[in-house]
Amino acid sequence: MKRAVWISLALLIFLPLLAQRGEDFRRRNPLEQVQNMLTEAGVPLSAAQQETLQTIMEEQRRAFREQFRRRRQEGGQEGGGERRRERGGERRGAFGGRGGIGGAMQEKIRGVLTAQQIEVWDNYRNQQIRRRGGFPALRLMLEEVGAPLSSERAELLQTEFREYNQQRRQLRGEAEQADPAKLQELEGQHLSKVIKLLDAEQRRALIQSRRKARGQQSD
Repeated sequence: MKRAVWISLALLIFLPLLAQRGEDFRRRNPLEQVQNMLTEAGVPLSAAQQETLQTIMEEQRRAFREQFRRRRQEGGQEGGGERRRERGGERRGAFGGRGGIGGAMQEKIRGVLTAQQIEVWDNYRNQQIRRRGGFPALRLMLEEVGAPLSSERAELLQTEFREYNQQRRQLRGEAEQADPAKLQELEGQHLSKVIKLLDAEQRRALIQSRRKARGQQSD
């Protein structure tokens, strides 16, 4: 069972990251992304919705700039750089996860959309979370199969993912190329720790999710 859980976690956490290496991450206008996604689904934004969302996203950009300015100030204070590194794994983009500035923006966007648009938006967000992998993808998957994380367990897992990401960055170093053997060892240690932080029901849910995915692929 442990091996099956290990494989499921590896696919959930690491394969999305590997797939992103060849992707084009050019910056795009977030409003344009929302508009294109909704238009393709047949529920485009009205002119009034576009105007409101543009205001929300401008507020988001200002908030990020202010947050960046404060972090730079903290970096110049004693211990500020360490606190900044500790929080590094909690950052969210314009389409980030729950909590923080990104989470607040998500709720504002939902308040502007219609019921049909919200359904499309939620599906899109979940696809993005799965594509990026990591802790958000793990949490989403467990929620979808009815085995959600408790607040305490989620906090422990977030800490583990932050520490893993920090160690991974250290391995990559300035050359942007990690020793494959050391990276594999780090990934194995990380997966083992994640498995231990899940309860029996959540481990079973991981296995069932993988079996379901394999069954859909064979259809």
